[in-house]
Amino acid sequence: MRGSRFDYLEVGDVPPSTSAVPPREAPPPQQENRLRVKEIIGEHGDRLGQFNAPWGVAVDRAGALYVADTYNHRVQKITPQGDVYGFGGKGDEPGRFLFPQGIAVDGMGSIYVTDRSNCAVQRFDATGRFMLGIGRKGSPISCLNDPTDLALDGFNNLWIADAMNCRLQQFSAMGRFLKCLGGTKGSPVQFSRPLGVACGSDGMLYVTDTLNRRVVRVNPNRGVSLKTLGQEGSGVEMEEPCGVAVDASGNVYVSDAQSNRVLRLGRNGQSFALLENSTMRGQALNEPRGVAVTPDGVHMYVVDSLSHRVLHLVLE
Repeated sequence: MRGSRFDYLEVGDVPPSTSAVPPREAPPPQQENRLRVKEIIGEHGDRLGQFNAPWGVAVDRAGALYVADTYNHRVQKITPQGDVYGFGGKGDEPGRFLFPQGIAVDGMGSIYVTDRSNCAVQRFDATGRFMLGIGRKGSPISCLNDPTDLALDGFNNLWIADAMNCRLQQFSAMGRFLKCLGGTKGSPVQFSRPLGVACGSDGMLYVTDTLNRRVVRVNPNRGVSLKTLGQEGSGVEMEEPCGVAVDASGNVYVSDAQSNRVLRLGRNGQSFALLENSTMRGQALNEPRGVAVTPDGVHMYVVDSLSHRVLHLVLE
């Protein structure tokens, strides 16, 4: 609908049984100055171009932005030219939402949305026309309970953060169940309310394991190995890791909703607060949630949820 213009890696707390490694020195303050706010998108409201506690964000190959406008129960698409489109609306029938949260777009323009309170994922074509529903409420394998985020791998399979079931589930783009990670006793990967998931170009999964206050990197196709990057004093402790994104170089970007900041966890081990209120110059964050980054790592989008807006940032 057209509208208006306008391996396995933990980062975070170290369990008592994990052997400690010396903390890394914090990066120099000038690292923070590489980030520039290019554009502030949206404000509070229910018209197109306005948001009400948005959560998820995605960007397609053409540079169009997709936002899960959670409390308005819809998805909005904003083109680089400033055209705004919306679809959805409150409801439990196909094509409508109850608190949409995660969002992803494939190379053909198909849009995938986690419909959180309806305990499903919905797939739409590039025009916003409903195509397919995936999942149903429950705890057995292939069912969903409070799905919060999703990511597409290189084969266009979906990885869904099934938060209340404390697991990830993989489905094909046509809705066929493929695999489950976590959620069962004895599983080599254990999560506690995972809220965010991203897939790297190498097939690695990055998961915000929120109640464990960490980010987990999982190789879903091989054996599990463990390494800890963040430790006390390293500057990467997290209170409520939420959204996660990864660029083509393997740098990981994580929103910490409670601490009101975004962290960059570098592939080379360098980790620091990329965006925080002390450096925002009057544009303070208020529960940042979804994060998206272009493959080159130059453009980043952060959903500033309780300020009802999206920040478009440029890394310089």
